[in-house]
Amino acid sequence: MSRERSRRSQQLRRRIAHLAARIMAEDGIEEYGAAKRKAAHQAGADDLRELPTNDEIEAELRAYYRTYRAAEHENRLQGLRAKALQAMRELARFDPVLAGSVLTGVAGKYAEIHLFLFAEGVKEVELFLLSGGVAYRCRERRMFVGDGPRTIAGFTLLGEEAEIHLWVFSAKDRHRGIRLTAEGKPMGWAKLAEVESLLNEGETQATGAPHAASEPRPGRSS
Repeated sequence: MSRERSRRSQQLRRRIAHLAARIMAEDGIEEYGAAKRKAAHQAGADDLRELPTNDEIEAELRAYYRTYRAAEHENRLQGLRAKALQAMRELARFDPVLAGSVLTGVAGKYAEIHLFLFAEGVKEVELFLLSGGVAYRCRERRMFVGDGPRTIAGFTLLGEEAEIHLWVFSAKDRHRGIRLTAEGKPMGWAKLAEVESLLNEGETQATGAPHAASEPRPGRSS
């Protein structure tokens, strides 16, 4: 590839990343793949090999929120994390962890809360929800755990302003990388105490008190 062609390729890649981030922020699209394809179409890109990575789009998304919607985004993020924390406390027996955009800080206007639970089986979680009178809907999602794909069973809690999804894994899965796609990186997650810390940091920032900036914690396997 010539130097000029390489330069044009990098410019197109950055443009697609910027467009995808704007689409995710303004349209509330949560899936990176859908945002990439829509952005590539808008940019007139024919070669899908030029698509940016999720990390590149996430960096642009953070920049977008800082530039255009800082206060609005921070308020939404705090509200979602507070709802996640409440649910995690109620589900504490399953050692829940928070994952996804609500953790990483790039949650859009239609963002959903994703909690990973670790239990002996799906039935154990379902019986707990039933005994507590919690309304839910069963669902499944294809994920990659360790080296291979797996259909993960879960529940969506009903009656919530922001949808809360509970994904049920075995205790052994805690020590394996959990990914949404085959080529993706293992997802980060945060335990209850870490979500409390993130929430407190956000409240401190909102009041103008001194605080230490930090990035969301990566998932821990022990």
